[in-house]
Amino acid sequence: MEGFFYIRKGVFAMIQLQNITKKYKTANGELTAVKDVNLTINKGEIFGIIGYSGAGKSTMIRLLNGLEKPTSRNSNSEQSGFFID
Repeated sequence: MEGFFYIRKGVFAMIQLQNITKKYKTANGELTAVKDVNLTINKGEIFGIIGYSGAGKSTMIRLLNGLEKPTSRNSNSEQSGFFID
């Protein structure tokens, strides 16, 4: 299936984040908004993001829709990255 990412036999991911970190620079140093996030959303799945205030929900959505770029990816993994079909 072109444009999808193979997960296991017969299952293809539509959105996949692997080892994604996003940090912001502040007056007091760096603030880690999300750290080493792994997320796979398969074709046809419905999901939600919930959490406390300041947990990184908005940052996660901004990463998913391309308004933010990840600060880093885990360089120990060839599979590190951000993929959206």
